[in-house]
Amino acid sequence: MTASTAWKGNPYVIGTPIDDTQMFFGRETLLQFIDDNLRQGARVVLLYGQRRIGKSSVLAQIPKFIEQDQFYFVSFDLQNQGRRMLGEVLYSLAHAIVEQLEDDNDLLLNAVSLPSEAELLRDPDQFSYQFLPEIFQQIGNKHLVLLLDEFDVLSNYSSESAIEHFFPYLKSIISIHQKLFIIAAIGRRPEDLQNLISLFKGAPAQEVWLLDEHSARSLITKPSEGLLHFEPEAIQAILDLTSGHPYFTQVVCFSIFGQARSQEQWTVTRADVEQVVDKAIESSRPGLTWFRDSLPIAERVIFSAVAEAQQTTKMHPGHPLQSPLTLLKEYGIVQTATLARAGNRLVEWGFLNALNPIAPGNSKFPVYKVKVELVRRWLVEAYPLHKEAWELEKLIPEAQRLYETASEQYQAGNLQAALHDYEQVLDMNPNYFTAVFEAADAYLECGQFAKAVKFYQRAFKLDALRVQDGLVQSLLDYGRDLIQQGMIDHARAQFTEVLDIEPENPIARKQLEQVEAQIGQRYLAAPNPFTVGQLIPPSRFIGRSAELATAFDHLSSYGHLNVWGGPGIGKTSFLQQLASPRVWQQHGFNPTQLVIVLVSCLSVTPPFTPANFWFEVLSLLHDELDDLPDVQAEMNVLLEQQTVTIRGIRQILRRLGKYDKCLVLLIDDYEEAMLPNPQYAEAEIDLFLTEQRSLAYSSTQRQQISMVVSTSHPLGELSFPTKPDRSPWFNHYLFLPLRALTRTEAEDLLSPISMPSVLQDIVWTAAGGNPTLLQLAGSLLYTELRSGRLLEPTEFVQAFLNQAEPFFQSTWTQLNDMEQALLIVIALRHVVSRLQGQAEIELNQIDRMLRQRERDLLHLVSWGILVKLTQQGEMGYAFSSSVMEWWILKRLQEGTAERSPFRSLSSFNLVDYQEETYISDMLQLVWQGADLNLSIFEWIQHS
Repeated sequence: MTASTAWKGNPYVIGTPIDDTQMFFGRETLLQFIDDNLRQGARVVLLYGQRRIGKSSVLAQIPKFIEQDQFYFVSFDLQNQGRRMLGEVLYSLAHAIVEQLEDDNDLLLNAVSLPSEAELLRDPDQFSYQFLPEIFQQIGNKHLVLLLDEFDVLSNYSSESAIEHFFPYLKSIISIHQKLFIIAAIGRRPEDLQNLISLFKGAPAQEVWLLDEHSARSLITKPSEGLLHFEPEAIQAILDLTSGHPYFTQVVCFSIFGQARSQEQWTVTRADVEQVVDKAIESSRPGLTWFRDSLPIAERVIFSAVAEAQQTTKMHPGHPLQSPLTLLKEYGIVQTATLARAGNRLVEWGFLNALNPIAPGNSKFPVYKVKVELVRRWLVEAYPLHKEAWELEKLIPEAQRLYETASEQYQAGNLQAALHDYEQVLDMNPNYFTAVFEAADAYLECGQFAKAVKFYQRAFKLDALRVQDGLVQSLLDYGRDLIQQGMIDHARAQFTEVLDIEPENPIARKQLEQVEAQIGQRYLAAPNPFTVGQLIPPSRFIGRSAELATAFDHLSSYGHLNVWGGPGIGKTSFLQQLASPRVWQQHGFNPTQLVIVLVSCLSVTPPFTPANFWFEVLSLLHDELDDLPDVQAEMNVLLEQQTVTIRGIRQILRRLGKYDKCLVLLIDDYEEAMLPNPQYAEAEIDLFLTEQRSLAYSSTQRQQISMVVSTSHPLGELSFPTKPDRSPWFNHYLFLPLRALTRTEAEDLLSPISMPSVLQDIVWTAAGGNPTLLQLAGSLLYTELRSGRLLEPTEFVQAFLNQAEPFFQSTWTQLNDMEQALLIVIALRHVVSRLQGQAEIELNQIDRMLRQRERDLLHLVSWGILVKLTQQGEMGYAFSSSVMEWWILKRLQEGTAERSPFRSLSSFNLVDYQEETYISDMLQLVWQGADLNLSIFEWIQHS
């Protein structure tokens, strides 16, 4: 499109109210709200909203929108009135009323006597009892509407200014003069101005907010219609930048018009929009600063943190969006109640969008995005978090004053007195960073190395260059001190941290070699506390306290349990724990009243039959009854018959009852009892299971037996259909799932090894909460420690993969086609999500497919293979072990596993044609090697 050379003026307006109705877009509902309330007699109407949202433009449009058959409108800006006395403000207001009524309405107000400023300073009431009555006499039957802009600005100043007088004065004259109306624009939300709003209780209030999309599009295209042509993608790019904020939309369009005019290029593309972003930010910098400066300190810090978290995700596609509170922690900033509330306040005020609102009491941190992208980009540039964090020092004035005292003591050499004051400062305001820095130096000078390290480590997060030398020196000194105390593992961590900061530090290297030699000797002398491929003895059993409590609560009333869970989750070890008399005693039971038998269905003489099973149970029970020789004698008779039936078991239970004993029968690998074989048909299975239910539930011996059976799935999912004329045989069981271990339980399990937090994170990412994988990781690290070295994270990950492969293979074979296919899809989706901009695949379609398989996904969660995510924007599920995810992807890429599971998707009607296309596209990416050229360590670092 060619522009006319006759007119080149920029039609977009920045920073001034929009008077021209042709250039004002949207707000129809808001203006109608004002009109309705005025005509219904509302004496005060309040408009509120954040700065630069267009409140002044709305006030300017009111006289043009509302028919003036009943009203005269007078505009008055309170922006420069905050430091003036009440009489001075009233004098300016009176002048504005007279001038605008005469100029805008052709009124002659010669009969109105305008009081002087001196008169109003002496007696402000002249405005009410003399000036206003004369004005009302001149305007006849009409009403006077004062349009007061920046209505809340007076609240920023001292009690000697108009704040103490002007607002109460307005309230009083409103009650006296029925022909006076006020429409006031407030720059903050009404609930934050309680002193002001309480004066006008019941006043209707409406928020001035972002433009709707239709109005925003009009604001973009209409002012330059006939000159600029906006391509659809360019319009969308502007909307993405501004979210319908009128001021920032004007700013961007103003810059676009200037660029088009200078280049004589009048078609606007998405690329053109991106080219003007920096210029738009620069031209609106004062407005942006004023926009942000309305926020309290804590909200400004959170605002910058959210902007930085988004920038990190933008620079590293696939990196999950962090909560601002998590990011603050990485900077050494302590979370306070004020900071914790700030994010939600910014959502309420319209500065942020909440992606995952968190309920009170939830330990997870909320995640946000800056509502206006242009503002976010400016924040990253102008107010980076590492600089903005220092503003937190100003939160508590008392802490500032005490800091000055502490600093004086430090300068005078009174270190202990200074440290006492520094600690008090940080009790008041834990984010007084200057006190953190100076306290670190003082603790080092005093030789209190542990505290020096603590303070330096926190300071290092905020300003590494400033404190690096102090942190290194404190770590070295603390490490030597720990050696003298015999705390070798802890000393090693200090020297390792020095080398993380200064890899070539000769002192740390020498000290580390000496410490590792001592550690190797110590670990060599001690047995490996980790168990691989064997049962976990009760003395090394970690966690499961809630599950054990549930089990004992149920067993105390002769109940029965079905303990279930996935491969390696610890079912057998859990039964082994229940088989320990010591554990029963710890939970308040008398072990002498119990006879505990642990039997695995896989250990029953093959093939599995009821007779073989009961023979095995009776044989084990016989060995536990040395104190009851008469009962053993009866059992010998039954065992000699070789065929043990349920009747024989009942006979023995009756005998145990006479001695007030109860049989606790722990049955592992119970699925074997539900699998037919040539000597064990389905009818016999049904009879066996029914007899067990009868024995445990309805027989006279039910108080002499409690059964605990372990399975991979709940019994209801394993059994064949129940006959409709009877209740399910498994109804008497309480189902007790064994979940993956928590992070805390995993750390307890690995506690025999002293390792830096970085390696702890890597182990957790590699193994997740699977006890078998955690035991494997611990054993691997412990074995290396015996040679005097702790594996580096990169070495650990590769060694862990090599040792975990058999477990991954075994787990894989226990999954059905659906479950295998879902794991493949989730792994592929992760690859694609990390290739944003490189892969044109609709991830939301894949997410829709996954949501349709929610039940199967939740089963994989219950097995500990997947974890469910709560962060909005993610697919909802991720691998518990990122190494297993890598293992699956590598097998796909190598062509050894992808074909049969993928084909099963179609053959079992798991996907439709469109879904199959998406999955095929993702598979092609993997087969082509996309994103898998990374090492396994690089992969899990970004998982």
